[in-house]
Amino acid sequence: MNITQLQYFISVAEHLSFTNAAKEHYLSQTAISQQIKNLEDTLGFKLFFRNKHSVTLTPSGDVFYLETKSLLKNLNTSINKAYLVSSGYIGTINIGFFEGYENVILPKLLSDFKIKYPRINLNIIRGNIDELYKKLHNKSIDFVFGYDFSTSKYSFIENKLLSTSPLCAVLYSSHKFASRNVINRTELQNEDFIFISHSISPFAFDIIVSDFLPYGFSPNIKYKVDSIETSLLMVKSELGITILPKSQDNYKSKDLVFIPLENEIANSTISWNKNNTDSKIEIFLNFIND
Repeated sequence: MNITQLQYFISVAEHLSFTNAAKEHYLSQTAISQQIKNLEDTLGFKLFFRNKHSVTLTPSGDVFYLETKSLLKNLNTSINKAYLVSSGYIGTINIGFFEGYENVILPKLLSDFKIKYPRINLNIIRGNIDELYKKLHNKSIDFVFGYDFSTSKYSFIENKLLSTSPLCAVLYSSHKFASRNVINRTELQNEDFIFISHSISPFAFDIIVSDFLPYGFSPNIKYKVDSIETSLLMVKSELGITILPKSQDNYKSKDLVFIPLENEIANSTISWNKNNTDSKIEIFLNFIND
């Protein structure tokens, strides 16, 4: 039994035709039939029911097809990974990240990647959601690290969940809820909010506002700002409150507190353009998976 025989078997199983499988591999039908017979003899069981009118998988053949398909896929993945490592891939991976994400998992991950792939350059770009998704779409960047802001709405985006974090109300230390362990969003109905301006990031702004609607109210947005840092400065100044994932509580200080919102989480993800076939996409994803 060899890989070529397995490839012939998969072709026959998928076409359910020795004739079409033979055409796919530029062989005669007799040659394909002989290879399948040799494989069956080696295995000790029949793979196909055959008559003059049809070809169907036996129950054993059906199981063998699923397992063989998976085996060859894993084998090809292993070969590609080994080749990429041995070839010492040289190039640049462009990585975008949401503001505030630089303090989550990105530094350690990029440091470890650089150790493993010293010949690959990393170009790091900070931006808002709208900017980064546009760059992902036109392939001027390869990956976006951030939070899952309804990426399912973008047909070109694939993403992978990296971690979850409670979504928090960020309050000034003298706020009446500052000593709470948890807050229900409905309790924030009369609060003044500080969010990133719609003109800076329309998509993020719309998502933030829409998250309030299931709770029966729209947020009273008192101030629209240009950055997380600005919003937190204004919270410290007791001009309002904002909402951020707990994973960004590195901003926490004696003037700021992060209180989890009841039953609300933020998904930390890595996103990429599924139509980007550059080999560096596979390199980086394999590194993350490992």
